[in-house]
Amino acid sequence: LDGIKLPKDGLWRARLLLLRAETGREFLKQYGYSLPTDSQEGTKDLTKLTAAQWRSRIGADYDALWDLRGMLVKRRLKDEGYCVDIAKASLEYTPTLWDFIVGRWSGYLTEEAGAGSGPVPAGKIVADKYKADFSFLLPPAHKAAAILENAADLPAKDRETAAGLWRIKRLLLPAHSSGLFSGDHAKAASDAVEVLIKWKDTLPSALARAQAAYEAAVISAGNSLNKQAMDLCVRAMELAPRSRPGSECEKIKARMEEPSLQFTAKPVPPPGKGLASVTARNIPAVHFRLYKTAPAELELLFRKKQAGFNSLRSLTREEVTEFLSRKPELSWTTELDYPVPYQFMTKEILPPPLKKGLYVLAASGDADFQAGGSILKAAVVNVTDIFLLGTAGIKGDPEEYILAPGEAALPRQAQPEMFHFYAVNALSGLPLGG
Repeated sequence: LDGIKLPKDGLWRARLLLLRAETGREFLKQYGYSLPTDSQEGTKDLTKLTAAQWRSRIGADYDALWDLRGMLVKRRLKDEGYCVDIAKASLEYTPTLWDFIVGRWSGYLTEEAGAGSGPVPAGKIVADKYKADFSFLLPPAHKAAAILENAADLPAKDRETAAGLWRIKRLLLPAHSSGLFSGDHAKAASDAVEVLIKWKDTLPSALARAQAAYEAAVISAGNSLNKQAMDLCVRAMELAPRSRPGSECEKIKARMEEPSLQFTAKPVPPPGKGLASVTARNIPAVHFRLYKTAPAELELLFRKKQAGFNSLRSLTREEVTEFLSRKPELSWTTELDYPVPYQFMTKEILPPPLKKGLYVLAASGDADFQAGGSILKAAVVNVTDIFLLGTAGIKGDPEEYILAPGEAALPRQAQPEMFHFYAVNALSGLPLGG
């Protein structure tokens, strides 16, 4: 391929240029690590070229395709099965040979060509319309944007979906290739969502509009704007059901609608304020049951599991089920008032007044507390007026622990006190006697 004479026929010329560029990319992926770092003038041995020289050749082959775009956009990709593997291709996404080249070329520029002259401002790319003409001298990020925008503007039959998708890909270059762009990436993402929300109603095909809604939903969900993401997913599913963006939105919607309950507990003094907190989503109320336990029962659990002190804090499903079979000491319900639908919220639980003692506190997403059916969490909690505090530090004269010259090899017998514990009254802070 290196020394081949390119034919005058535009189509075959394009095929060979693309093949040579793609072969070069694969060579760099496989053997780039072993290439020399210093260039050798006049060498014709391809294995003696540097990675930079290989990238220059690959870039030149892609650049040579630019002037052929008017012809290539009229060549249907479905007729290129001899040169391109189209067995599993989505031809609605890449209906022409030029669309296929645009996808490969822009991917090379953003993933493999490097930053060129350095990061470019993201704000120039994240806009309804990209305002820059194509030039062979553009840095990779700008060149990719220009190629994508041009592909979106090229007139050709049955390319409405592809045109919309190229415009979306250009808009999202800073999000998907952040290392090539400078500026406030959070603002760029927010600006992109605004444009995508507009495009979900204006792009030239239903599939492209669904893709815009899906991409806006992904960014919104990543920024915890779950209600907005849900609305966008519903719109994508309406626009193009059973499509790729529609199916992906079904998954996002299912995840956001799924109920979730996390539960933490800590030792507190009576009457139990601050005993527990929950983090929940899509659960209107959390139901609690409190069971009395004792050190002997907990010691038995510890012996069974021998899994460290965490076994005294968390319980297995079987252990929770055993406690649920008993009559609880107390039960209550805490309503959750979510400020925004589908968002997580954390709330401190205020239990009824509790006496000192060890308890198992079970939390459920419904009132049934059914093992295997309800969302269940449980923990051992200690309501106590005794707190144990600890500090670390060597007790004694510091000079006793500084080695003088010649003493390094001598054995030391000192065993200083390093950890100190204090028992205090949790309500008053005063030390306990004895």
